[in-house]
Amino acid sequence: MKKLFFFLILFYVTPVAVLSQLDKCYLWANPDQDGVVLRWTFCIDSVLPSRSYTILRKEKDQSDFVPIGISTAVPIEKWKEYSTISSKTMDTIRRLIDVSSDPRKSKDIRKKAVISLQKLHLLRPEQYARLFGLYFVDTTASSKKIYDYRIEFNQQEVVELENVSLRYLEAKTVRNFQVKSMTNSVQLQWKLFNDFPRGILGYIVYKKSPETFDFVRQPQIHYVFNSTDTELIDFTIEDRNVFPGTRYTYAITPIDVFGREGLRSDTMSVIPRSSDDDKVPNNFAASFVGDSVVLSWEKPAVPLVNGYHIYRYPTNNKEEKVRITKNPISADTKMFVDKPMGQLTDFFSYVITTINNNGVESATSSEQKVALPNTAAPDMPNYLTTQGIRKGIILSWQRSKAKDVIGYELFRSESEDGEFYPVESMLVKDTFYVDILASNEKASTFWYQVRAVDRYGNKSSLTLVTPGFAVRNSTPKSVQLQDAFIKDDKVVLQWTNEQNHKTQGFWVNRYNDTSYSPITINSAFIIGNEFVDSSMLNKQQYWYEVIAVDSNFNYSQPSNRVFVDLRKTYSMKTRYVDTAYIRQDTLHVYIADGINDESVELMIELAVNTQSFTSLAVIQPYKVTYFSAAIEHKEQFLTVRIRKRDGRSPWQNPEDSQTITVENTKQTK
Repeated sequence: MKKLFFFLILFYVTPVAVLSQLDKCYLWANPDQDGVVLRWTFCIDSVLPSRSYTILRKEKDQSDFVPIGISTAVPIEKWKEYSTISSKTMDTIRRLIDVSSDPRKSKDIRKKAVISLQKLHLLRPEQYARLFGLYFVDTTASSKKIYDYRIEFNQQEVVELENVSLRYLEAKTVRNFQVKSMTNSVQLQWKLFNDFPRGILGYIVYKKSPETFDFVRQPQIHYVFNSTDTELIDFTIEDRNVFPGTRYTYAITPIDVFGREGLRSDTMSVIPRSSDDDKVPNNFAASFVGDSVVLSWEKPAVPLVNGYHIYRYPTNNKEEKVRITKNPISADTKMFVDKPMGQLTDFFSYVITTINNNGVESATSSEQKVALPNTAAPDMPNYLTTQGIRKGIILSWQRSKAKDVIGYELFRSESEDGEFYPVESMLVKDTFYVDILASNEKASTFWYQVRAVDRYGNKSSLTLVTPGFAVRNSTPKSVQLQDAFIKDDKVVLQWTNEQNHKTQGFWVNRYNDTSYSPITINSAFIIGNEFVDSSMLNKQQYWYEVIAVDSNFNYSQPSNRVFVDLRKTYSMKTRYVDTAYIRQDTLHVYIADGINDESVELMIELAVNTQSFTSLAVIQPYKVTYFSAAIEHKEQFLTVRIRKRDGRSPWQNPEDSQTITVENTKQTK
């Protein structure tokens, strides 16, 4: 909260050059999986106008704009219904809005208030864009067409944007990036030109040092707002988190108003100076080349240097410092090669000293830290699953256990044993991806693999080939949700599906507010016509709907919704297993959400009968919500038992555990 007030104070002292940006309205577009997302700045004097903005669109080869929707600001007294903004922040925003609309205030003071609200909106668009009515998603755009967009208010044009398509991705980068060595710091400078109109909101610094071996994104975002379309500004920051004499490499990337990060700039290296640089070798640096550490330096300014000594020690442990030069290196030498591979640490530090004509050794230089390169492949991601949607496939997987993974590579093929091609040119940062198929794509079945990539560039093994089925055919008919009632502190849903004889399963959606998207509460297809929901919260009300999925993975329209009110009588009981089933000789167990205690462990046991159980695995449900294991039993029904402990006590007794009987679909007749 203190940071927010600090930002608002800064906004009021913004230079006059920045204030002039209010004189122009900016409109930006970004294609995503839902369509074209439009975002714009305040375009009129009123921050919360009573009338709506009108969004118009035309195809590039047409002459007339056609209205496609409106965007209306939410009255501030209703913000609590749409947002979780704190009371203090709300009071500050209310005061700024009052100042911006007060005719008794001077024009400059009113403009400064609007500038503060403008920047607050741009820095936190996910919170404020809809509230201010400055956001719209065009879900009807076609990937084959190019559009022009226009925003109007009171039938008057306020801003227009040309040449937008679903494949429109403007690559942004930094120009004229430079670094400069300072005493105990590094100065970074680059040019800002025409950036705010292009949607650039700020810049991110990437830094590489001997300890990190690879570039590390710095946490601070350097926000900027240009004043005009043509002004050229030098932007300068200073990095004081450096050690003199150590080589650092920097790169800059822009970030736009949609949160997209642009292309990296050219990399620049620098060695910050020390006040003692005239007493030891200058620009002492260490870097890995192949299996060796290459040390380089320049002769210091002091006269009568007769040679050098070099020392090495594990970083943060100077007590183990050893001299790796048996005799002093010649005074004319400017490089030395060390081979520290096979040591018991991954991080080393080096220092250098001078020897004068009398054999006296100087003080040591600033240390140079080096990270030995890591060539070990990261752990493979697990449980790649797919879900077909209209003209696309949703992929999800469990993240790699390696701590230094920076992303994932996805591959797709049109046949199970065919050649796989990358789905994305960039690493996927999340464990979730939506593969939107081109409109001219005829195939509807694809095969996928995924692998992890760590910060050293090492790649894990590929996951098993997993099929995905896109929805292209006609959808099945909707089912009729007949009843929803509470039984044993659980909600029981029942529906009919008489006309959908080819249905292979159902998804159940739940709303706690029908003005927002629902959540799907089952993690695997429901085979029958009944579902028991045990993941509700006390004192809540819910709406349910059911979606049928046919044998071609086509989805029906949602069923009718039914309402259940748990606000009076409901009391939650703990339940761990959401779904368990056997398919293709593999047992699948899905653990219900909501177990956040890191000490809780679950033992999964399997039995052919209810007396002889065999332990399959021990999992921590706050990390793993899905488990699978190959089984060889041919009996029609098997029993799964889940036993619990909290890490500080023994496993619970079998009679207190949860047991589930599952049907083996491959049983011998």
